[in-house]
Amino acid sequence: MILCVRAKIDAEQDAKTLAEMGLASAPAPVMQIVYHTPPTLHETQFQAIIYTSRYAVAAADIGLSKTAYCVGAGSARVARDAGFSRVIAGDADAARLAEIIQAETAAEEGAFYWPHGEVVQFDIGKALRDAGYQVKDTAIYKLMPVRQAPPSIATEAECYKVQAVMCFSAQHLDQFARLLEQAGLWHHHERWVLIVPNQRVAEAVSAQWARIVVAPSPSHQAMLEAAEAWARSSLS
Repeated sequence: MILCVRAKIDAEQDAKTLAEMGLASAPAPVMQIVYHTPPTLHETQFQAIIYTSRYAVAAADIGLSKTAYCVGAGSARVARDAGFSRVIAGDADAARLAEIIQAETAAEEGAFYWPHGEVVQFDIGKALRDAGYQVKDTAIYKLMPVRQAPPSIATEAECYKVQAVMCFSAQHLDQFARLLEQAGLWHHHERWVLIVPNQRVAEAVSAQWARIVVAPSPSHQAMLEAAEAWARSSLS
C-alpha cells in the first residue's frame, strides 16, 4: 500500500488515481486548507493572473483576467475548469514560470495578480518585480496541520500493509513525521519506501527509509508514474 501524504483534498484524489491504476493506496492527509477573504480588485488592473498553487484558483475572482499563468498541469487544469479562456502551463517550476511570463509579456502591458498561500517556496512576485513588472500579491489561504493521523493509518502500519509513502512537499513530510511520532508509529518508516519529487523533500526529515525513489521531474504526473514504476518493480 502507498500512503499519499498531502493536503486532504489532494491526498484523497491521489489515492483514488493510484487505485484506478491498480495500486493499493490510502490518503494520509497532513494539512487542511483555510481560506481568507480575498481583496476586492478590479479587472482593468491586471493583464493576467498567476497561479503557483491550484488551491488559489477557487478563491480568486476569474473576472480579473481571461489569462492565467499556471505553475504546472494541475493548477492549469483547475484554471480551465474554472472558466479561464487562455491558460499557459509551466512545468511545475515557479522560477521557470517567471521566465515564461517575461518571454511572453511586456511590463508596460499591465500588472499581474498573484493570489497564493501564506507559505510559498519561490517568490515569483519578487522575481517579476525585479524584472520591472508590477505584481499585486495576496495570501488568500493557509494550510493548517491536522491534529492527528487518521486511525486507519495506525491499523495499516501495524498490520504491515504500508509499503511506501508518496510525498510532494518538505512541509508535508515534516508534518507527517510529527503526526506519526505523536501516535507512536514513526519507527515503521524504516521499512517504507519514500517517493519524492526531488532530493530536497527527501531531506526534510532525518530518517532512515528502506529506500528513496526520486521522480525524474517534479511534476504531478511524474510522481504518479514513479509510484507506479516502483510498485510494478516491487511485485516482479
